[in-house]
Amino acid sequence: MKGTLIGLGVTSLIWAALVGAYAGIELVRGHRPFEMLQWEVGGKFVTIVILLVLFLGALIGYTSDRMRRTRGY
Repeated sequence: MKGTLIGLGVTSLIWAALVGAYAGIELVRGHRPFEMLQWEVGGKFVTIVILLVLFLGALIGYTSDRMRRTRGY
């Protein structure tokens, strides 16, 4: 369980850093950074991608836990 939470946490931090960098760049350019996240424009795609990557991060952590248990680390 610990690896699952670590995988989910690391993936979440990476997403937060990416969103922060994107928002900063768009603000410097004079645009509104979160227009892309509107549900009609492209928010559905962005939401699905974020959820999928978060799931993959948690799955990698879970797999790591199982491998440690079976190999005795």
